[in-house]
Amino acid sequence: MPDSPDAPKSLRDPALLEARRAMADADHVKPLRALAQRIAGERGADVPDPDPLDGGVGARLLLLLETPGPSIGRTGFVSRDNATGTAANLFRFLAEAGIARRDTLIWNA
Repeated sequence: MPDSPDAPKSLRDPALLEARRAMADADHVKPLRALAQRIAGERGADVPDPDPLDGGVGARLLLLLETPGPSIGRTGFVSRDNATGTAANLFRFLAEAGIARRDTLIWNA
Protein backbone atom coordinates (compact mmCIF):
# COMPACT_ATOMS: atom_id res chain seq x y z
CA MET A 1 0.00 0.00 0.00
CA PRO A 2 1.34 3.49 -0.81
CA ASP A 3 2.44 5.68 2.09
CA SER A 4 0.03 8.40 1.01
CA PRO A 5 -3.24 8.65 -0.93
CA ASP A 6 -1.49 11.44 -2.85
CA ALA A 7 1.14 9.29 -4.57
CA PRO A 8 1.77 7.95 -8.07
CA LYS A 9 -0.39 4.91 -8.84
CA SER A 10 -2.05 5.04 -5.39
CA LEU A 11 -5.52 4.45 -6.88
CA ARG A 12 -4.60 0.84 -7.60
CA ASP A 13 -5.19 0.28 -3.88
CA PRO A 14 -8.90 -0.59 -3.43
CA ALA A 15 -9.12 1.08 0.00
CA LEU A 16 -7.64 4.34 -1.29
CA LEU A 17 -9.90 4.23 -4.34
CA GLU A 18 -12.98 3.82 -2.14
CA ALA A 19 -11.82 6.70 0.06
CA ARG A 20 -11.41 8.88 -3.04
CA ARG A 21 -14.87 7.89 -4.29
CA ALA A 22 -16.29 8.90 -0.90
CA MET A 23 -14.93 12.42 -1.53
CA ALA A 24 -16.35 12.66 -5.06
CA ASP A 25 -19.28 14.90 -4.08
CA ALA A 26 -17.13 17.56 -2.41
CA ASP A 27 -18.32 21.10 -3.13
CA HIS A 28 -15.26 22.03 -5.21
CA VAL A 29 -15.86 19.20 -7.71
CA LYS A 30 -19.65 18.83 -7.60
CA PRO A 31 -20.34 21.22 -10.53
CA LEU A 32 -17.68 19.47 -12.62
CA ARG A 33 -19.18 16.06 -11.89
CA ALA A 34 -22.57 17.38 -13.00
CA LEU A 35 -21.01 18.60 -16.25
CA ALA A 36 -19.31 15.23 -16.77
CA GLN A 37 -22.62 13.43 -16.26
CA ARG A 38 -24.37 15.76 -18.71
CA ILE A 39 -21.68 15.22 -21.35
CA ALA A 40 -21.81 11.46 -20.79
CA GLY A 41 -25.58 11.47 -21.25
CA GLU A 42 -25.41 13.57 -24.42
CA ARG A 43 -22.57 11.56 -25.97
CA GLY A 44 -23.49 8.11 -24.70
CA ALA A 45 -19.91 7.63 -23.53
CA ASP A 46 -18.04 7.43 -20.26
CA VAL A 47 -16.66 10.74 -19.04
CA PRO A 48 -14.32 10.62 -16.05
CA ASP A 49 -14.93 12.58 -12.89
CA PRO A 50 -12.34 15.08 -11.69
CA ASP A 51 -10.13 13.93 -8.86
CA PRO A 52 -11.40 15.44 -5.59
CA LEU A 53 -7.82 15.84 -4.35
CA ASP A 54 -7.29 18.39 -7.13
CA GLY A 55 -8.48 21.99 -7.02
CA GLY A 56 -11.81 21.53 -8.79
CA VAL A 57 -13.60 24.78 -9.58
CA GLY A 58 -10.97 26.70 -7.59
CA ALA A 59 -8.07 25.50 -9.74
CA ARG A 60 -5.94 28.07 -11.53
CA LEU A 61 -4.55 25.61 -14.11
CA LEU A 62 -6.60 23.27 -16.29
CA LEU A 63 -4.75 20.36 -17.85
CA LEU A 64 -7.15 19.12 -20.50
CA LEU A 65 -6.05 15.74 -21.78
CA GLU A 66 -7.05 14.38 -25.16
CA THR A 67 -8.98 11.20 -24.43
CA PRO A 68 -9.88 9.12 -21.39
CA GLY A 69 -7.48 6.21 -20.94
CA PRO A 70 -8.20 2.72 -19.65
CA SER A 71 -8.11 3.86 -16.01
CA ILE A 72 -11.55 5.45 -16.32
CA GLY A 73 -13.00 1.95 -16.34
CA ARG A 74 -11.09 1.05 -13.19
CA THR A 75 -11.33 4.25 -11.15
CA GLY A 76 -13.84 6.59 -12.81
CA PHE A 77 -11.42 9.49 -12.25
CA VAL A 78 -8.93 11.31 -14.38
CA SER A 79 -6.13 11.48 -11.86
CA ARG A 80 -2.39 11.79 -11.50
CA ASP A 81 -2.83 8.89 -9.03
CA ASN A 82 -4.21 6.37 -11.56
CA ALA A 83 -2.13 3.25 -12.01
CA THR A 84 -0.68 4.17 -15.40
CA GLY A 85 2.70 5.35 -16.58
CA THR A 86 1.17 8.49 -18.05
CA ALA A 87 -0.44 9.42 -14.74
CA ALA A 88 2.79 8.75 -12.83
CA ASN A 89 4.75 10.93 -15.27
CA LEU A 90 2.19 13.71 -14.87
CA PHE A 91 2.41 13.38 -11.07
CA ARG A 92 6.20 13.76 -11.19
CA PHE A 93 6.12 16.59 -13.74
CA LEU A 94 3.72 18.69 -11.68
CA ALA A 95 5.66 18.02 -8.47
CA GLU A 96 8.98 18.95 -10.10
CA ALA A 97 7.41 22.11 -11.55
CA GLY A 98 6.30 23.08 -8.04
CA ILE A 99 2.65 23.34 -9.04
CA ALA A 100 0.42 22.75 -6.03
CA ARG A 101 -2.25 20.13 -6.44
CA ARG A 102 -4.98 22.49 -5.22
CA ASP A 103 -4.07 24.80 -8.13
CA THR A 104 -4.73 22.16 -10.78
CA LEU A 105 -7.61 20.41 -12.44
CA ILE A 106 -6.78 17.48 -14.70
CA TRP A 107 -9.62 16.39 -16.91
CA ASN A 108 -10.55 14.95 -20.26
CA ALA A 109 -13.81 14.43 -22.00
